[in-house]
Amino acid sequence: MLVRLGKIEDAMSVFSKIIHANEDDAQLHYEIGERYKQLAERRYNDHEHAIYFENAVALLERSQELYDQTLSPPPCQSVYARAFLYDSLGHYEKSIEMWEEIILRDKRDHNGENGQWPREMITAIKCKLDACTAYCACTPRK
Repeated sequence: MLVRLGKIEDAMSVFSKIIHANEDDAQLHYEIGERYKQLAERRYNDHEHAIYFENAVALLERSQELYDQTLSPPPCQSVYARAFLYDSLGHYEKSIEMWEEIILRDKRDHNGENGQWPREMITAIKCKLDACTAYCACTPRK
């Protein structure tokens, strides 16, 4: 609610208090990481964007660590969230890394039953990366 009212600093304070009171709650880390992910994807200004992005990544990574420690097989929703975050913000190499991790987790935990979609995502992201490299000033041309 605070985010919707534009009281982002107040929301961040609440998020911080909740996390500190529940340091071992994977789902809570994931949910708050998702909130920061949404803020990062809005791209306010560079300073705020960096804070939201860093918080989202840290919380989602911690969430996955906690899931890995407590559940077998662990869900990898935090890895998916990071894959989409990196992709939406143009960090294509990191997004590909996340999708590759999803494939490895799928092989380990589900005998590779769900590997097709992550492979398709990697192909699509590589196309974006190639297009960006070929046509944008954001990366050196080949």
